[in-house]
Amino acid sequence: MKLLRFRVENFRLLKDIQIEFAVETESNLTVIRAANESGKTTLLMALQWGLFGDEALPDRGRNFRLSPMDASTATRTSVNVSVEVDYEVPTKTGPRRYRLLRYVAETVKGGAFERGSANVKLFQLTATGTPPVDNPEAHIRPHLPRELREVFFTDGDRALSFIEGSRGDQVKRVEGAIRSLLGLGVVEEALAHTRRVSADLNQKVRADAGAQRELKTVSEKLSALQEQTPELERQHKEAKDARVKLEDLAEEADRRLSDALRKGNREELEAARKKAAAGKIAAEKDAGQAARDHANLFKSILLGKALLAEPFEKAKTVLDKLHEQGKIPGETIPVLDDRLNQPYCICGESLDPNDSGGQRRRAHIQKLIDDSRASDAIQEKVTALYYGAQDLLRPIEGDGWSGEFSAVFERRQRANTRYRDLGEQEAAIDAKIAALPDVDIQQLKATRDRYRSQAKDAHGKEIKYAGFLDTNRKDIEAAEELRKKLLQHDERGAKISAELEVAHDLQQILTNALETMKTTELHKVSERMNTLFLDMIGADPSQRSIIARAEITPDFRIVVFGRFDNPLDPSQDLNGASRRALTIAFILALTKVSEVEAPNVIDTPLGMMSGYVKREVLRLAAEQSSQLILFLTHSEIAGCEDILDERAGRIYTLTNPAHYPKILVNDPGVNDIGVLLCDCDHRDHCEQCERREERRESEAVAVEA
Repeated sequence: MKLLRFRVENFRLLKDIQIEFAVETESNLTVIRAANESGKTTLLMALQWGLFGDEALPDRGRNFRLSPMDASTATRTSVNVSVEVDYEVPTKTGPRRYRLLRYVAETVKGGAFERGSANVKLFQLTATGTPPVDNPEAHIRPHLPRELREVFFTDGDRALSFIEGSRGDQVKRVEGAIRSLLGLGVVEEALAHTRRVSADLNQKVRADAGAQRELKTVSEKLSALQEQTPELERQHKEAKDARVKLEDLAEEADRRLSDALRKGNREELEAARKKAAAGKIAAEKDAGQAARDHANLFKSILLGKALLAEPFEKAKTVLDKLHEQGKIPGETIPVLDDRLNQPYCICGESLDPNDSGGQRRRAHIQKLIDDSRASDAIQEKVTALYYGAQDLLRPIEGDGWSGEFSAVFERRQRANTRYRDLGEQEAAIDAKIAALPDVDIQQLKATRDRYRSQAKDAHGKEIKYAGFLDTNRKDIEAAEELRKKLLQHDERGAKISAELEVAHDLQQILTNALETMKTTELHKVSERMNTLFLDMIGADPSQRSIIARAEITPDFRIVVFGRFDNPLDPSQDLNGASRRALTIAFILALTKVSEVEAPNVIDTPLGMMSGYVKREVLRLAAEQSSQLILFLTHSEIAGCEDILDERAGRIYTLTNPAHYPKILVNDPGVNDIGVLLCDCDHRDHCEQCERREERRESEAVAVEA
């Protein structure tokens, strides 16, 4: 769906305003430029009222006047309030254009008003005429569902509700937007319908007088199981909702406790309490590590060396002596064999076999070789022992095992003492805080602890009913399988069996589709939101950025993580610009992944932003939207003029005549209460919309030139 034209008459400040929207792909941005109190929010409200009716008004329109305030008179006066919206929707044969007209008569007298029921008419815009379309509301709903109103039509502050407020409210809003835009509700309704069909078919089996007794028994059991499913699902959802609500209450109670502790002189006590609690945690970790080190000492080599020090020393003496004697390493035989092949001994004497002295010396060498071979096996073991036991035989440095034991024991004792002292210190501080007369700290603690306990109980129920549901599902599958086998032996059940098979296949397809949408599609939204968000704030996860990533959890919470994967609370740990960027990134990601073609209309999205973040939010919003309509103040536009040059197809300026003479340069020449529209863009102004700030800026530029 794309918006083409919008005209509003007599809607509060908007007496007669008409706007045409940009629809081109490369210039899809429409900008409504207006200072504060110049009708931006009223224009957004009027557009929503035209499309959605009274539910788009504050308190659904109850006690909310639509007609201009200056229409009040001493006599009863009827004022016609109307909104026209031209839009087009895609079809297989091309886009079709329509005109929606919503109007109502409001009777005013003095400050009082009465409003009748609004009328809605829809016309198709064709080349040959404007034939009426029956049931306008039903025609609009598929293209722009009511539940998506706050996704496609929002303002910068209200969009923050996706990440601010209680956790339960955040989850409800995020889940509602995701479920609506991804069509989860439609698939769930289709799945429920197939289950009802299966139940009806099973009832036929039970009612068949000629069916087997066992078949009837299985069908009755299956019916009972199927009837249990909705109740178990309801109980599981109630337990989950109760758990989330109680966790929110516990967090709120804890915040109230912290706030109470920070008042007056409690700030020092609170800081001391947190320091003691953190120190106690650190001491507990140190004590645990020391205990593990203590236990490991009894498995160490150092203990064995300490216990066998005397035998090891004797062995070392023997081995060293053998080494000094040259018996280690065992290389005697190769040396002597080699010498027999030489003419002279290592001592220089002749080994000539033809000489009597040489013969005698050779005989002696041969005897040494024979004696060495007898002890070769022992010598090999001794050699291996000498080299392999060097580490064991090396003298123990320092105080040895007993020194290590003493050091670890002392460290463990110190950690335990520190843990005990800090615990006593924390308890003493808590006692001092509780003794303060003007705040019932104990009651606040009791309230927090009660909510925590109740949340824990609710979580236990949630797990219990989840288990019941799983068992119920498995029992149903088993009963269906048995019924299927029994129907195969029942001729009259063959047709019902085929119908049941079709219904079962449909259920499986829908179940798989629903699971895919809840996992794969949700992950896609999360990934795209993260990419957009990091691009908007200029964060690089590989560098030293404070913010590393953002994601949507399986339970529909938007969470942010810091550089070291530490969780950040978006509502507290992000600055105003990053919070707005995150919510806009979520809306854009959801719109893109769902492939729903609808306009994104946002009032003051760039508030609290400046520099890089403001420019990137604007640039990415224009790129990611099929049609983008922004209500911007002059300060939001400042610094983004070049982006608007490139992306904006339509730009208008709203001016409030009541701003003359303090804000406006020229007298607009009107006396009634109502804003004026001109075609001035983000770089220009006319006599009607020129502001004193712009006059000063242009004069300053002229002086510099």
